[in-house]
Amino acid sequence: MRPAPALLMLSLGCAPPPEVLLYTPSYTDTEPTIQLVYPEPGEVIELDPYCALTVPIVVAVTGIQLTEPSPIAIERQGHWHGGPNLDEGFCNSSDYSCDDYDGSNMSVGPLNLYVELLDNTHSPLGPKDQVEIELTAPVGVTCP
Repeated sequence: MRPAPALLMLSLGCAPPPEVLLYTPSYTDTEPTIQLVYPEPGEVIELDPYCALTVPIVVAVTGIQLTEPSPIAIERQGHWHGGPNLDEGFCNSSDYSCDDYDGSNMSVGPLNLYVELLDNTHSPLGPKDQVEIELTAPVGVTCP
């Protein structure tokens, strides 16, 4: 019969491993922020054959827990909106990426993409970001 591992460690003079304390970030540690991380500023993106922008928007968010919208505002919870226009056709996300914004009928040339943090009830929390990208048409396609 083999000795139990703890007895073996004690008999060999080994100390138990130190206690590991894991840090769980609190959403109250920092002010809410949002950064648009993809597409990157100045990135050249080819539209699809129908002149639509279909790339996902990816963000980095700190200071809040991303959750689905709800009728009740809960401190340090929220979601974000993003797209070429924050007044209409924007995506509404509780994840770090989205691709369901209205990117149809895009024109070739520079375009600003916007992102904004909101609380559960869609009230702006303040933080915003934007990047300018360059849109090109696919070979053989004329976009407006």
